[in-house]
Amino acid sequence: APFPTLATELINKSLLRMVSPKYRSKVPDGATDPFEVDSVIGASLAIRGKTLASIGGLDERYFFFFEETDWCFQCKKLGWKVVCVPNAVVEHGQGESSKPVLVDTRIEFYRSRYRYFQKNHGKLKTALLFEGLLIKLMIENVSAFLLVLLTFGKSEKRKNRLEVVGSVLKWHIQGCRLSEGLEGKFLLPEERAHEEQDV
Repeated sequence: APFPTLATELINKSLLRMVSPKYRSKVPDGATDPFEVDSVIGASLAIRGKTLASIGGLDERYFFFFEETDWCFQCKKLGWKVVCVPNAVVEHGQGESSKPVLVDTRIEFYRSRYRYFQKNHGKLKTALLFEGLLIKLMIENVSAFLLVLLTFGKSEKRKNRLEVVGSVLKWHIQGCRLSEGLEGKFLLPEERAHEEQDV
């Protein structure tokens, strides 16, 4: 995926895809040879020992999101290439870890995004990102609330969406604490299964 910028984080993704080929597809149709990209997801990432020695390990201030994006950004800054190997296949349970703690996961996503911007783009762009996302969240909350009303509160999906966007907006209004993250609440699937057996 492209590195996060104010444009990628604040402009509608469909609009971005219409105006720039860079955002149209993560892997171009028919691609078989490795090609250079900004970043790859951590679920399937291999790194050379020389690269690791030059950039260091993953930044432990990220708990759940953006750590691999930041890593790829540091690679690029030092002149290394990041490539996608399109014919490699990896199974990934997209979103499975976050389902039991969906609200906390969304807040963690925002927290990591702000950390990424503070580290790589400075205070001004982080402040602009905050203002833009706050406006987007307010609009999302109003639309989510209206959709719950239109479905007479019968749609669990709509109610869950309202709970998530409402909680993220509340977190913003309370000052976006960058500490007190998901670390203490997150359980790996096998730990969850073990805890459920204990109950």
